[in-house]
Amino acid sequence: MLQSPHLRAGRVALVRLPVALAACAAAAAIRPAPAGAHVSSGRISTSFEARIDGIRPPVPGVTATVLDGDLKLRIDAAPPHVVTVLGVIHEPFIRIGPGGVFVSSGSPSAESAGLVTQQQMRAARWIRVSGGHSFAWHENRLRPVPFVSGAGRRVAGWSIPLLIDGRPATVRGSEWYAAQPRRLLWALPALVAVVVAAIVLATRRDRLIWMVAAIGLVVALVTWMTGWIGVLLDQRLSTWPLVVSVLYAISVVLVVAAAVTAPRRAPERLVAMGAVGFLVATFTLPALGVFQRGFVLSALPATAARACVTLALGCGLGVALLAGPSLVSSLRRTHSPSVPARGE
Repeated sequence: MLQSPHLRAGRVALVRLPVALAACAAAAAIRPAPAGAHVSSGRISTSFEARIDGIRPPVPGVTATVLDGDLKLRIDAAPPHVVTVLGVIHEPFIRIGPGGVFVSSGSPSAESAGLVTQQQMRAARWIRVSGGHSFAWHENRLRPVPFVSGAGRRVAGWSIPLLIDGRPATVRGSEWYAAQPRRLLWALPALVAVVVAAIVLATRRDRLIWMVAAIGLVVALVTWMTGWIGVLLDQRLSTWPLVVSVLYAISVVLVVAAAVTAPRRAPERLVAMGAVGFLVATFTLPALGVFQRGFVLSALPATAARACVTLALGCGLGVALLAGPSLVSSLRRTHSPSVPARGE
């Protein structure tokens, strides 16, 4: 029994394709830990955002930053400055200086922030938690008003007392509220992308289908990676994690290119593109949280971050739709009966 060349090519393509796509899925799913921090914690958006007005009086080398919307406050103190953060009852709470970062075990604020245990609080002392010159912790005082509704606006002010080199200082800021975005309006770009793909597919023009699928796949990948990078940059990572993340992004692009170019025939390549598009849409699903609350935890503007999500989802599904007929055709060729050999 001899197999036709097309049948052999189809089977080889369908053997190569799952392997390449499995590598693509693994590369996309096993992202560096910082990249998925917001998503894994369930906070990719928030209704509240704490904004810093500044440290008063200002001291060169001492800065304050809010992380994760309004969850954490980070203080950076360049040597030789020593910064002591005071707690809710104005007790010494955190000390940042040339010797590292220390937490007071006798501070109620340290216990409520989860920095010390009740057992450690029995003996008041300074506990060294880091050798660096910056520290971030969960700070409840960043959200003085827990419940707000209505239009987006400034809802309250907040302040955190400090001692900088023994002199009183204060981190001052404001709490802002933003209402939920119009989710149906944001669903339109994704819906348009899928509708355009369906219209192009109905033309049955192979060249047009291939061109639109290639453009859609590029848009899906670029917007998905852009949104992911925006989440990374919002965490203000140090140089080394950023370098690792850039190398990871390059590896994902190379693996996707390998998955798309693995098959030799155009229909199988279209199937590979559709599978990658489906994977992009799947990995975009956790980011749908950007439409749940007013502020997006991304270095991108909220509008740009939401546009990345809806375009990645819509274009990914559109490419998968365009590849559907080619996938069915490839499966039929694979399961078609073999061609009998001459003389049998």
